[in-house]
Amino acid sequence: MINESNKEPLKSSGMNEHFNFFIKSIPDHLEIAKKWLDKEKLSYSYKEIDEVGKIYKKLFKKSKKKGKWYDEKYEVFITYCGEAWIKYFFGKWELNTYKKTYGYGNPMVMNYGPKDYHWSALDFERWLRYIEEGDKDALSLPYSRTVNYFYKTPEWEFDPLKNLNDE
Repeated sequence: MINESNKEPLKSSGMNEHFNFFIKSIPDHLEIAKKWLDKEKLSYSYKEIDEVGKIYKKLFKKSKKKGKWYDEKYEVFITYCGEAWIKYFFGKWELNTYKKTYGYGNPMVMNYGPKDYHWSALDFERWLRYIEEGDKDALSLPYSRTVNYFYKTPEWEFDPLKNLNDE
């Protein structure tokens, strides 16, 4: 858990502006993801999540240079990963304002899981870095591990797959 004493006010409104733009761009980012997957509707199934990981790896290999193209595509992947997590485990997007943590200034998913669950903020940039470095092939692994955790820990009385099946 992040220590509240590490929280510092943002020195620039630039991060807030970028975060607000990111939040407003979520529907557009998901539309791009649908086009990449050639789907009318996103299912957030493990298979689909892994396909997004493969697309990311393929696009990343084509352009290892950071620049406008990379950043725009990168945010689509961050959005998809976060929205998939929210579909499974709820939560909400927040700006990481904790200077002493990895991902300072990034959009993160926080407050997920069942009531009283001790969640940790999720920075999906780190997950994509693992793919870039070749450490992980299956992007769905963190999702499936967390689903299994909740199923094996009945005191949470939380069914992460219920939210997927309700639609």
